[in-house]
Amino acid sequence: MLLHVDENVPYNQILAAGRGGVAALIGIAGVSVSILLFVLSWIGLSKIKHSVTAYSFFYWFAVLNMVPIFQYLTVQTFSMQGDVGRFTHGLAISPWWVFIPGTVFVSFALYRFFRYVVPRSYALISIQKLWVQRIFLLATLSIMFLLIYTHGYNPLSDKGMPAIGKIFSILSLLLVPILFLLCNPSKQWVKREIEKWT
Repeated sequence: MLLHVDENVPYNQILAAGRGGVAALIGIAGVSVSILLFVLSWIGLSKIKHSVTAYSFFYWFAVLNMVPIFQYLTVQTFSMQGDVGRFTHGLAISPWWVFIPGTVFVSFALYRFFRYVVPRSYALISIQKLWVQRIFLLATLSIMFLLIYTHGYNPLSDKGMPAIGKIFSILSLLLVPILFLLCNPSKQWVKREIEKWT
């Protein structure tokens, strides 16, 4: 994994030249690609029913692409140091214009993913033991919500992050135990969803 790598774009010079739109497009390019790859992996997951290898690939590809989507559209939206901060600064708009639709998109994607894709994965990948299903769920949650804290970036210590962003960072950490309890494979709704695919 690349640590402490920047794209070396002279954002200050671009903004000083009055080209905020260009700075905004450069800043939002990474998360835009992640959204596109997430959608493509979602399509792959919906089409594959018989290949465990292909399904597993698209599953973990979707999980990994959800990391920057969740990070930039919810947790890091209010930071002036990150890509979304450059996007909002370049367009001279409030971060709320990204945060509100971003949170709606992320919430919808997470609901669909944990409500349908994860239980279907237990069936299609043949994860039958309860303890293995729980490890699978915990691995998914840890990658989605904790991976951003492992590569040298910590939203809680980001100097460009206002208090509201730090509050959302703490809430994002709480999603791991909350979703683990709500989506635990021992729940009846999860068992019913698995049965649809077995």
